[in-house]
Amino acid sequence: MDDEDEDEDDEEDMLLDHRIRSMNEFEDDYDDEQANGLTNSSEEEEEERERYRLQQQAINDDLDQRKGRPWRDPWEITDDQWAAIDTGPDSIPDWNPSFVSRVALERLQVLSVEDGEGIPTLEALSAMTLPVSGPTLHPARSTKTYAAYRKSQLFKDVKDCVERLAKDRVQALLTKAKSNSLGGSGDDDDVWMDRQDAIDALFESLQNEAKADDSMDILSKHPEFPRWVERGLEDYLRAAQEQHRIAATSTTDEKKDEGDEAKNEDGEAKADAQAAETQPVVWKEGTPIFMDCYDPAEASPDGSKSGPMVPSILSPLAPHKHGGPGRMVEEWELSAHPTTKRILLRECTSRIAGLLATNDKTAEPAPRIYVHGKRGTGKSAVLASIVASARKSGCIVMYLPDGDRLRKNGFFVTPSTHPDRKGMFDLQDLSQEILQQLTDSHAIDLQGMTADRGTLEQYFKDTQLQNVDDYLSTSDGGNVNDNGSVSLVDLANYAQENKKHAPMCYSVVVHYLMQQQTEKKFVLVMDEFNCLFDHGQYFHMAYDEHVRKAIPCDRINLFEPIMTTMNISNKTAEQEEDEAVQQNETAGAATTSTSNASVIVGTTESHAVRKDITDSLTECATRRTTSSTENFHVVEVPRFSSLEADHVLANFEAVGVGKLRLDRGDTLMNSQEVEFLKMQSGSIGQKLLDVSII
Repeated sequence: MDDEDEDEDDEEDMLLDHRIRSMNEFEDDYDDEQANGLTNSSEEEEEERERYRLQQQAINDDLDQRKGRPWRDPWEITDDQWAAIDTGPDSIPDWNPSFVSRVALERLQVLSVEDGEGIPTLEALSAMTLPVSGPTLHPARSTKTYAAYRKSQLFKDVKDCVERLAKDRVQALLTKAKSNSLGGSGDDDDVWMDRQDAIDALFESLQNEAKADDSMDILSKHPEFPRWVERGLEDYLRAAQEQHRIAATSTTDEKKDEGDEAKNEDGEAKADAQAAETQPVVWKEGTPIFMDCYDPAEASPDGSKSGPMVPSILSPLAPHKHGGPGRMVEEWELSAHPTTKRILLRECTSRIAGLLATNDKTAEPAPRIYVHGKRGTGKSAVLASIVASARKSGCIVMYLPDGDRLRKNGFFVTPSTHPDRKGMFDLQDLSQEILQQLTDSHAIDLQGMTADRGTLEQYFKDTQLQNVDDYLSTSDGGNVNDNGSVSLVDLANYAQENKKHAPMCYSVVVHYLMQQQTEKKFVLVMDEFNCLFDHGQYFHMAYDEHVRKAIPCDRINLFEPIMTTMNISNKTAEQEEDEAVQQNETAGAATTSTSNASVIVGTTESHAVRKDITDSLTECATRRTTSSTENFHVVEVPRFSSLEADHVLANFEAVGVGKLRLDRGDTLMNSQEVEFLKMQSGSIGQKLLDVSII
């Protein structure tokens, strides 16, 4: 087939070349005749032009008749057509809200920014009734599970066909049985035999009828088809008989219920009124909801700018500088709507919020949550929505959205000089950066929090601590209390002035927030957590004399509190059993020392991390959930359900993304086009954005 296509293309190219050469030869001959003064008369010129026109028409007709071209259009673009086409940027209309279709507006459910409800609190988010995404069955993930699922679907189709074909005859049998019981026939054996013969005849005839049915044209050839028909009819007869018995019982009790109905009417009305008062206010049940992180206070007073691309409540999240992986912020960058920062709230988001909100009311250890899922399903969006909701609830949140950058772009690493922290290493630049981000987001929340002298001495040497005291006593921005304690804000400011002491300041601040303070709930959120277990990027001869082995991330001050608290690894179950004593001691210490710190980590599939590492981490996290002493949870972010995909496409049109920007609802109102977009993307968020643009 490929050779034939190439031959046809070559023939077409030869015809086109011949046509071009003919045109050039004609024009050259005509110019030569004009130059030599040998131009023919006007009649001869007309005949020559007509001959040329007929020759070109014959070529065009031949090309139009070629296979593989199901349409006809002119082969030349006239000057009038060129002049009529305006492809300049000024000809494209600017997007405005009037372009959004009624279908998109009626389908969308967005928390109102104007009413101050753009971002729900953790409790409000956990109380929302959100649609549950469908099962993530795929032939490549679990072959046996998917085969059983497909087999059950085939049986369901056969059972529906059987019920449709046998419905009238089964109802007739039930009616006849009822009349015989009321008539009190004397010969019960004959009645029972007649009924049994009718059922046997139904089983025999239904096999052939189901085979001849149009809907069973393919399934009727399946070797299990006769057994499916028999089992489907048996299930239907049992269900019909049970339904008939319930209907007869309800008819008998109908008169009795009529007398009690009037008495219960008033009581039910009062109960309904009380239930309505206690019912939480939610949107339409089972409908996807978007939250809007846009803050009108961040816009310029004159209205010239709508604010930063990423709202400050999601700091330090930022657009990728070099177009790196991750598409959540890209949706906002591609939107024509200037003030929308919407994130879809999903059932898994509500579940995580429920775990965080419930912990405030119980004495259990703070939850540790491991979030995973396939590439592009929206893991980063789920973590970002939790960060915004937690900060709206008054929590202190340390958000690390770029774990891959942290594990390899720390510029340089230095060994710890503290005697009790021998073997640990520090990242000065990144420690300084994260402390600055924390104070930018929670400077007010950190006011009044002070680290005592004992905590400072765990991470600072005596000489280093003396430098801190001297700096704070001479500076205008801070001071040392009489008992030797230092404010966390002063420590963060000191780290910005003295980078070499930034790792110690970082460790003190995180230690205090995770293990000592009880005033504010502390939540540590880290995305791209599995990158920490890939090939190391930090080397030092203090760890390996030949500088060949990378420093493990759990021995670096920046990642130590996260990895110690999560207490998961890419080791197998057998390897964990060999280190059971050490693992139990570590787990117990982490559980008791982090009672006020919730840690949420998410994996990434967009970076070059080996799949076996991510899979082993997920298996280890799943094993942790079975422990009764650990409040550990694993949350999978599935692909969009069909309903969620419909609402995401409606949001794309409402904010002006890609080809949905100016189509005025043509895509949403075309069910086949919507299903085609779902098929192309597999209902995966990242790919759904791609197919909406291309």
